[in-house]
Amino acid sequence: MARKICESFAATALPWGPDKTIRATVSIGVTATRDPLPSIEPLLNSAENALRQAKATGGNRVASNSGTAGGSDKKRKGWRERRDLNPRPPP
Repeated sequence: MARKICESFAATALPWGPDKTIRATVSIGVTATRDPLPSIEPLLNSAENALRQAKATGGNRVASNSGTAGGSDKKRKGWRERRDLNPRPPP
């Protein structure tokens, strides 16, 4: 689903002024866990780390940290990264 959001957003021309449009991209961080958590904070932190990873690798990407919510950091084995989802068209 996150990939579809990125693709759809990148394909949408946004109005900019009276006669211009621009295109933008989105980076998304995704996480999941199978284990019960005492609070939502570890899940949110994991998603935030995934978002930072997506942005650090060039943007217009989805990075996931599936199965590692509550883990210590983004260096865990659960990291996966998607390549550019929809390269920007030439101006």
